[in-house]
Amino acid sequence: MQTQLEVQKSCRQRAESFATTLNKENKKLKRMSMAIMAKVGIHEFPDDLLDEVSKELEPSGEGAPAASSAAAVPAAEAPAPANAELLLQHRQAVKDLEMRVTELTEERTRLTEELKAAEKEKTQLGEVIFHQEQTFTNYNHVSVLALAEFAEVQKQLELEKELRQKAEEYAHKMLVEQKKMQRQSQMLLQSHAAEQQLMEALEDNATLTSQLEAERRSHQLQVKELQEKLESLELRKELESLQRRLELAEEDMREKDARTERAEASARDLKHEVEELQKRLKKATEPPAPPPLPPMPALPPANPLRTLIALLKKKDAGLPSKGNAPEGSAANGEPDSLEEVRKKAVDEMMERIRRGVPLKPVGGTLARVKVQPKEESCDKPNSAIVELKGILNVMKKPSNVDKTQSTTALSEAGETELERILRRRKETTDDLLVDGNEGGNGNMKYSQSLPSVVKKPSEQEKKNQVG
Repeated sequence: MQTQLEVQKSCRQRAESFATTLNKENKKLKRMSMAIMAKVGIHEFPDDLLDEVSKELEPSGEGAPAASSAAAVPAAEAPAPANAELLLQHRQAVKDLEMRVTELTEERTRLTEELKAAEKEKTQLGEVIFHQEQTFTNYNHVSVLALAEFAEVQKQLELEKELRQKAEEYAHKMLVEQKKMQRQSQMLLQSHAAEQQLMEALEDNATLTSQLEAERRSHQLQVKELQEKLESLELRKELESLQRRLELAEEDMREKDARTERAEASARDLKHEVEELQKRLKKATEPPAPPPLPPMPALPPANPLRTLIALLKKKDAGLPSKGNAPEGSAANGEPDSLEEVRKKAVDEMMERIRRGVPLKPVGGTLARVKVQPKEESCDKPNSAIVELKGILNVMKKPSNVDKTQSTTALSEAGETELERILRRRKETTDDLLVDGNEGGNGNMKYSQSLPSVVKKPSEQEKKNQVG
């Protein structure tokens, strides 16, 4: 019974773990389908999928970068028919798998109930067997007591036989002595002829006494024989009844053993059926092969300073600036020095902070894409400006006032993987910047060092792209 209980516990634990893995795989398939839909440009998702995915992604801290990276996807792209058909096929496959899991769960519940019923019947049979064993034990005890009583009665009978033999020997001696006395008395009577009548009377008395004694002994012997016969008959009847009861109990025990063996065989069959159903369920619910990875996005241009200058020119018309650029720099299309470019970038970032525009963290993953509301979306040039401003802000050597402003901006925007990488490279980039200000080829060194920082993705992004 203990081993059967342990087997049932292990089966239940396996079934629960299997159901947990099925739920996890269903959630994983939903996330993969949403990621595929976001890649192909489908932005209108069903409400139930959005609710489930939002519940899954809200507790984790990776939802904000994924949602911010979703803003870079154009909203005007229309879904392709092939992608829509693929999405419908995915949904239909998920529904079929859920229906199959429900059916298998119901079948497992039914088999579990049958197994419980078999266990209950087995428990009842065990109780009946236990009661029969107790009855058999009582019968054995009664038979042992009867045998002990029979042994005592047999000893008493042997003792009485010995006493009877001794009494017979004593009676024989007494009879011999009586005969001797009779002969002596006859001799005396013969000597006295006058007393002939008295002698005849004495002889008649002696014969009657001997006959009476013989009749008494025969009567005692008959009574003893009858008592022995009665005792032997009672003991035989009791022994026969006990033997019949013992045979009936043994037959009942054999029947109970056969029923127990049949119940164990049915339990083993049910166990094998449950294992086969679990194997079939495992084979039926194996996840399909994951889709191929999308191509890597195009790399940014080799010279980020020129891109920054062009973007700043475009933004000068819409955003206010702290100071006017020199005429020479506007005519040539380049700033006079690297300090002016940094100053412009810092001013524009502070202006965006004052206006309440949320800064976008650098980096993100395509595996966990979440749809962001339209109020928080922005265009590609603004996101590129914000990214370059973050790079320049980290690489800049600020003063005390600029340090407080940059720390507040970083605390509002949140620390990202790229900022941590840039902080580790800060010492080397500062040396390169100092060399660039002193020598004539400083801009070239800065332009060679900056793309290496921008192009190098973080380890977290690699893991997310592989996943």
